[in-house]
Amino acid sequence: MIEKWVEDETKTLNLKDKRLSGRLKLTLNYLAKQPNKGIPNACNSHSVTTGTYRFLNNRKVTIDQAISPHKEATRNRIAEYKVVLLPSDTTELDLSRPSSKVEGVGPLSKGVRHGLFLHLMLATNESGLPLGVINYKIWNRENDKNPEEQTRYERLKIPIEEKESYRWLECKKIADELAREYPDTQFISLYDSESDIYEMLSKGSGANWIIRSCQNRKLINNTGENSTNNTAYNNIERLVQEASSLYEIKVQVRKRVPKILCETRKRKVAREPRTALCEVCANVVTIKPPYRPGNEKIKAVEVNVVIVREKHPPPREIPIEWVLLTDLEIDTPESVQRIIDLYSQRWNIEMYFKVLKSGCRIEKRRFETKHAFCNCLALYMITAWRILYISHLSRVSPDESCEVVFSHVEWQALQAFMKIKPISSNPPTIKEMVYAVAKLGGYIQRKTSPPGAQTLWRGMQILTYITQCWVIFGHGGTAT
Repeated sequence: MIEKWVEDETKTLNLKDKRLSGRLKLTLNYLAKQPNKGIPNACNSHSVTTGTYRFLNNRKVTIDQAISPHKEATRNRIAEYKVVLLPSDTTELDLSRPSSKVEGVGPLSKGVRHGLFLHLMLATNESGLPLGVINYKIWNRENDKNPEEQTRYERLKIPIEEKESYRWLECKKIADELAREYPDTQFISLYDSESDIYEMLSKGSGANWIIRSCQNRKLINNTGENSTNNTAYNNIERLVQEASSLYEIKVQVRKRVPKILCETRKRKVAREPRTALCEVCANVVTIKPPYRPGNEKIKAVEVNVVIVREKHPPPREIPIEWVLLTDLEIDTPESVQRIIDLYSQRWNIEMYFKVLKSGCRIEKRRFETKHAFCNCLALYMITAWRILYISHLSRVSPDESCEVVFSHVEWQALQAFMKIKPISSNPPTIKEMVYAVAKLGGYIQRKTSPPGAQTLWRGMQILTYITQCWVIFGHGGTAT
């Protein structure tokens, strides 16, 4: 039986063939129940597995068609909120194989590994509840067109429309279109430092944005209107060093283990967990336009800057430092703090990629062609959203009925497994159900640590087996 949520997410599906549409729903239903398992294990039988692989390899099916109904469902959820966040980021999909190469992929960083690049825009509400995928872009590099092997001068001569970084401007354009389509909703795009491109800083009539700065941009003489002093700053770095503090906050710093021991980049090196005392600054600056090829003159732009910097970092530890560029207002300490809180929600896109790679193990799926892999990716993109959605829903709406995401059979089967007698006639809350499922996946309950996506996807797989046994053997425990 196909789950209700699968029917909801594929309501507008149109593959121009009822058999293909039915197979997509069936495949999504199987894969989502056991996301961490291989496709043969998730499908449970030889016939279903064969049908799944034939479907994913079918040239009449494309990733755009498969993900399109989910994007439509996401837009429907967006309409319910006054504020929607749009975190965006890029990740590598490593498809390197020891003895073969997937047809259609290209080199990744340094050219040693091979795979694809996935740039994704996620939609969440202001509390971080994932609403779904709103846009994505997949591409592969050619062997002779690796940007990492080009000099800075060579990159400057290339028009921005021909660069990989143009994807960020495409995201900004999509966000502006959403803002015009839903005039009653405020859209705020959240971008990492890779998007610190001058063209991204222009103000428009569409969505707002927050960008983490990574370049020491030159400033046009600016006296710092929102600062308590009248010092003129000539670049971003000096502004960070000398701007006056508005107030102080405490930031919980997580432990970080570098991927390679010889890592030297500040944002990648190892660090120990700690509570950092940071001061917050804000200012209005006018950024000097950079050089661009051609005769087109670029205008200077005025942006608001919010700085979070650690006051007394431990010895040999790199201090915490955020430099956020935004078009949101910074008139009061409350508005400045809101910008910091909003940007903290950008972490949801990182969690999404973690679920996609570790929970759904998308890089471990074995296909011979890019086409089949991308069709499979579309289904796991929906599955990853589903897992993250359930995980967050228990935090933002803990008292709702669990039947908004779990079926009647699932919560009854779990109560029977937990030896709750008699089984309640009323469904438990979403929080109670999520905590119980997470415990199946190894979650140890703590007051300050709610279940994460990892224990949840493990628990959901076990819940699938429990539910199957409950149905097969009947409510009395004997075969029917």
